[in-house]
Amino acid sequence: MNYLVRLGWSSGDQEVFSIEEMVKLFDLTSVSKSAGIFNPEKLLWMNSVYIRDMNEEELLQRSIPFLEAEGYGGAVLADKPHMLKILTALKPRSRTLIELAKSSSYFFTDEITYKEEDVKKWIQPGVKELLEKLLGYISQSPRLEQSGIEDFMKNLCAEQNIKLVKIAQPVRISLTGTTVSPGLFEIMEIIGKEAVEKRIKRFIEKINII
Repeated sequence: MNYLVRLGWSSGDQEVFSIEEMVKLFDLTSVSKSAGIFNPEKLLWMNSVYIRDMNEEELLQRSIPFLEAEGYGGAVLADKPHMLKILTALKPRSRTLIELAKSSSYFFTDEITYKEEDVKKWIQPGVKELLEKLLGYISQSPRLEQSGIEDFMKNLCAEQNIKLVKIAQPVRISLTGTTVSPGLFEIMEIIGKEAVEKRIKRFIEKINII
C-alpha cells in the first residue's frame, strides 16, 4: 500500500507512511500529471524498511511459512528465543522474507558448502595455524560470547601483526559458506560453541587436503 500510494504522489521528501498518514495526507492535488514509474528496486528497498522496523515477534510469525518452505521446522522453529536471535541478525540484510529464509541456512545445518573461489582467495599461508589457535580458545571456553571472541581474535591479530580480516573471512567461510553475513561475532554466539567447533575443525581438514 505504501509503495502504491507513492506512485505519482508525494508529500515532501517522505517515503514511508503509516496507513493513518496516508489517509491524512493523501490529496489528489498532489498527484503528478506524469505517468507513474514502477521501480521494482524501490519496492524491494521499501519492503526492507518494513522488515527492519518490524518487531521480532511479528517477524517470526510472518517468516515461519518461508522457513518451512526451505525445509526447516519442528524443534528448530519451536525454539523461540533462539529464532528471535537469528531474525535479529538477519533482518537488517533482508529485502524480502524469501531472502531472509534462503540466507538463514547456516543457522540450521552444519553441512556447509564452500565456494572454491572464496577458499582459494582467503586460505593463505598461516591461516591454518590461526584457526587452530582460535579453536583452542573456543575449546577452553564454557560458552561463546561476542565480546570474548572479538577480544581474542583482535589480540591474536595484534600478536601476529595482521589485519583482522585475514582470520575473520576464513572463519566466516567455515561457519556460513559465504564471505558476506551478519556480524561474525554475533553469528558465532548464535550458532553456539559445539557447532562452531565442529565447523572450524571440518574447514581445517579441508585446508589440509588443498
